Amino acid sequence: MQIYTLIYSERPINCTSKDSVIGPFVYKRRDDAVNQLFDYVKSRIISAVPDRFVEASDIFKINILDYTDDNDEPVTDRELERLFSELSVDQKQEINDWYFDYALDQETDAFYLLDNHDDSCYLDS
Repeated sequence: MQIYTLIYSERPINCTSKDSVIGPFVYKRRDDAVNQLFDYVKSRIISAVPDRFVEASDIFKINILDYTDDNDEPVTDRELERLFSELSVDQKQEINDWYFDYALDQETDAFYLLDNHDDSCYLDS
């Protein structure tokens, strides 16, 4: 049996604070770790980069207009929440990857680590 650990961070490149690293979290299921990370990512998308996400939605094979009430932009927070609530775990993982790739730039350090480990040394089955 496996366990999964998750840590993530998004901070200004000149920040050296270890407090910006979130985690580690331990999960028995990979899906739980992906969902935890996606909770962070979706809040960042809604608050900081909704337009960039809309532009990138074709990458994820999402027709953004299926989730809009007026078939027009800008997409509202409520519409994004509806879209996000219908995603599969695999789609959430793709969006997690996209967001951290997008966020990493000359001004921002952004990363996550989702690893699996043999749990025989850590947890009772």
